[in-house]
Amino acid sequence: MNRMKKLLALLLVLALGLSLAACGSAKSDIVGTWQGRIDMTEVISGDNYNEYDDLFKELISSAGYELELNGLSNYMSRFDPLFICVFNEDSSYSITVDEASLRAELEEFKAGLVDYFRYFYAELFSKTLVDLGVVEQVSGVEELEAIMGVSLDEALNECVGMEFSLYLSQTMDKNMGSPQKIMEELNSEGKYKAKDGKLWLSAGLEYNVDPESYDYYSIAGNILTIEEGSPSEGEVSAMVYPLVFEKTA
Repeated sequence: MNRMKKLLALLLVLALGLSLAACGSAKSDIVGTWQGRIDMTEVISGDNYNEYDDLFKELISSAGYELELNGLSNYMSRFDPLFICVFNEDSSYSITVDEASLRAELEEFKAGLVDYFRYFYAELFSKTLVDLGVVEQVSGVEELEAIMGVSLDEALNECVGMEFSLYLSQTMDKNMGSPQKIMEELNSEGKYKAKDGKLWLSAGLEYNVDPESYDYYSIAGNILTIEEGSPSEGEVSAMVYPLVFEKTA
């Protein structure tokens, strides 16, 4: 009997020790490395596409033309670079955009602009030739190029005085910033707190989290979903939620 009591006591001590060890090593379920794409299409476009469409219509109208044009949005692809989020056990975090992914998205964005402007100027050149009485109508880019005697790309290069795609790249860098500059603006680090489905992030390592500024988060298996929480400054954040990441480490 005494041996049985000692055995039970030993098992109890072992069980208690294991439970205490588990409590001592407990960590937030958000700790780890997560990655996922963030759809920033609306952030980049916002009302810009409509504004550009209105601008082009105004330019056409001021030139005395009546021309129905497709919208710029028809030529633009989704802009969703890959982000890597790391939540460390020491309550620090980092969010970085994958450089290769960002550059690929920017190239697709530029390609969409090139396609749109090729379409825009093809329509404009065709309308000009018809209005000048050169031809009665122009059916497509190939016929337009045959009439002009040069390719549409050559005509565009002549208009801007350089390769048109390079001109658009330089214009994008001027208006949006270089890929490196965009990365610097998108990357962030700071402190975080995760509790009861709420996630607080500070604006830098030198700052503490703001108790009034948080998002909601949930984890299902290896998927982290972040929903907009407290009202944020401006409208940018609302355009990208929900954020969905997959755990990689």
